[in-house]
Amino acid sequence: MKGSSKKIEVTETDSVEPDESPVTSASETVINDEKVEVKRTADDMPKADSAEELKVEIAPEATDKPAAVESENTSKKLSKSKFKGKLQPILIILFCIVNVGILAATNVMMRIPKKQASIVSLPTTDSSKQQVATTTATKATEKPVTKHYTSDALKLDFDYPSDWRITSNPDSTVITISSAQFDADQGGGSTTPARAEITIYAKYPENNPDVNNDSIVGANSESLTYKSPTKVQRKVTNLTYILPSTLPSAIEVASDNLTSAFVSGNLVYKTGDQVNAKTYKRVNPFIIFEVNACDSLCTETQGVVPMAVDTFQNLDYFKTAKDIIASMRFN
Repeated sequence: MKGSSKKIEVTETDSVEPDESPVTSASETVINDEKVEVKRTADDMPKADSAEELKVEIAPEATDKPAAVESENTSKKLSKSKFKGKLQPILIILFCIVNVGILAATNVMMRIPKKQASIVSLPTTDSSKQQVATTTATKATEKPVTKHYTSDALKLDFDYPSDWRITSNPDSTVITISSAQFDADQGGGSTTPARAEITIYAKYPENNPDVNNDSIVGANSESLTYKSPTKVQRKVTNLTYILPSTLPSAIEVASDNLTSAFVSGNLVYKTGDQVNAKTYKRVNPFIIFEVNACDSLCTETQGVVPMAVDTFQNLDYFKTAKDIIASMRFN
């Protein structure tokens, strides 16, 4: 608008209103949408006392153009402000995506060196020894696999652990079930290489050096229940403990030396009894357990190892032997 002085301030909440300052010079004024030309003579113009006052009076005409430029700049600023307002959420989302990607890549890079190190690392001598020791300890604590054995000659079958072995004579009338080698306690802190053995005879062997008429019972007979007896088999049998046959009488029962235990069937003995007091030879098959000393490699036996009653009865190999006997089935 010509002939008027305007100062436009625009914010996001204020509206722009036209300035209604009085016309100070000849100009075109819009009234009711029509242009009216206002002419003034020199006499109508206010007289200025000086040229400076005159400059001040006509100054609005000189500032008309910059006001329009300022309005245009303000509009551009508003447009830029709205654009920035829309762009800001997009920038935030992009920033988050980039950060997540960086974190993921960092995590992957941190994992890769660890896997490579575990692949290329070689065990040292000490760790190898430790691994061998651990493997040996693990094998020692592993429970042996149970095996099954059937004898057609003796008409029986039984279960036994895989770390025991079975040998028999050519006609299979004698079967021996032997444990692995171990150090048997002889008392007084001394030990000897030995094997625990169960020997099964088709019938009582005459003049058996371990159980004979001179043998004395070293502990009361202990009952043993068969796990799965057949129709022709008794459900419960007895184990009888024997002292060395060199003892002269039952008076020396307190000598603490058990040498073996045999299956006495329905025959029950008490400590100090002599085995010939009952018909022990009629118990068939004849089954006996004993611990036999052997050489360093246990290739040959060297006689039974006498043990204290508690040591004998609590021996792990004797407990295993009782489990083997309890699994026996006679046909």
